[in-house]
Amino acid sequence: MKFIEILASYMPSIIVKDLLRDEVASEKAPRRVVLPTVVMFADVSGFTKLSEAMARHGPEGAEYLTRHLNSYFSQMVKSIASEGGDIFKFAGDAMIVLWPESAGTLEQRARHAVQCAESVQRALHEAKLEEGVTLSVKIGIGVGAVSILHLGGVLDRMEYVAVGDPLVQAFAAEEHCKAGGEVLVSPSVWALVKDFIRPLEVLKDGFARITEHGKGAPEGVFISRMPRKGKGGVGIELQLAGRAAEARLKQYTPGAIQTWISPDALELESWGGDLRNVSVLFVNLGLRNDDLLAAAKYREPMHRVHEVLRTVQSAVYRYEGSVNKFLMDDKGSTLIAVFGLPPISHHDDSTRAVLAALAICDGLWDLELQASVGVTTGVVFCGVVGSTTRKEYSVLGDTVNLSARLMQRAMTTGGGVIVDSQIVRATGSELEYADLGEISVKGKSNLIRIARPYPAASVREGLPLSSRPANYPGTEPKLFKTAFLRQCARVARQRRLRPMDLSVAPPDEAVAQPGDLAGAG
Repeated sequence: MKFIEILASYMPSIIVKDLLRDEVASEKAPRRVVLPTVVMFADVSGFTKLSEAMARHGPEGAEYLTRHLNSYFSQMVKSIASEGGDIFKFAGDAMIVLWPESAGTLEQRARHAVQCAESVQRALHEAKLEEGVTLSVKIGIGVGAVSILHLGGVLDRMEYVAVGDPLVQAFAAEEHCKAGGEVLVSPSVWALVKDFIRPLEVLKDGFARITEHGKGAPEGVFISRMPRKGKGGVGIELQLAGRAAEARLKQYTPGAIQTWISPDALELESWGGDLRNVSVLFVNLGLRNDDLLAAAKYREPMHRVHEVLRTVQSAVYRYEGSVNKFLMDDKGSTLIAVFGLPPISHHDDSTRAVLAALAICDGLWDLELQASVGVTTGVVFCGVVGSTTRKEYSVLGDTVNLSARLMQRAMTTGGGVIVDSQIVRATGSELEYADLGEISVKGKSNLIRIARPYPAASVREGLPLSSRPANYPGTEPKLFKTAFLRQCARVARQRRLRPMDLSVAPPDEAVAQPGDLAGAG
């Protein structure tokens, strides 16, 4: 397998095909690619119990989790590929799938998506992994025009994200699922497939239930299966691609991946998974659904989302962290950043993570957005999720799950940053915290002690977070900025932590690609 083919396996064929165009070299970010498509959102149920079982295995539990999740996902990948689908994003225990134009007309793609979902349910409903742990999946399907946005570019690191009404439809259809084993389609999808399949139920709002308990109506009629076409029919193009196309694909590949693969040692890719002590940021960017739907159609909102991502990239890269995930899903606009991934880690990654979280809130506040960030630290499994043909580099484990819970807590208590006791323990000699006591979180039997990294003086000078009005971002007083500057000053008084100066472009010979720099993960 060629180096460029390995790079391509870490992104959807829709993106690969676009990046192989020579014209892309002259198209500057942000840019938008509009694709009429069918969207499938598949959310695995039982992940919390699997995570709890993982915790019983100690630090190796994250590797145990990934092994089982990959086994489950590999079977899903086969079903998706056989129906012409293209896995756009892995999102922890969920995935977003698009059907490209090569899969036929929009009607044919809708029928393929429904057939794919029914096949997945038939094969994987209530898959038993160990005693007391089973996995099922809830699936929602939407249809329409999706806009794929190409954003970012700080330190030459690009991200792609899909936005538009079909995703909203798919998320809403999945929310209509009462339990794992169900497939629901939006009213728009139902209008395309109703002459070819008999549903179990059509709801009052027009959504149709196709399967329940892993089974659909026996009288359903499906289109014939499509032959598998490898990497979305771009195999020949990849074989013929030159160095310029390879460089474009590397812009979209995390630096952590490029540590494990190189043109001179392709066999090292199989060793790209390990247990590492890292610090994790789970970020809600504060963008509303209306912002994202507008970005799918109009130039100014797209530029706004672009600026939001660049602000976060700058904050993370300034402290030499890595952006691991950026997506719009059923939880809104979210991003995962990690400190301690290869190719470099620091003894003070926890401190860097907290300062980056404060910088994110400060920067997005200036853009009139209220970010919410959960920060945790601990041992996680860092490695590949998916299959040999379509995979992503992910971080999995209890530490990641907890950071997501703390982000959700922050969203309900005025935004800002919330950390766990492990972060306080790791950074307490350098940073100041306001203790918030103990809370219960999903998936944890014990209470979790949390805190906010806001020095008492900065809180006195600003409004308490819980009393902020909804329209507060962008106005005075700026608690986020005050807290960030005070914490930076505390660290500076005690030692020298030099954030990266992103205003100075690194020499070409030193940083030819984002993976060559720790901060461009």
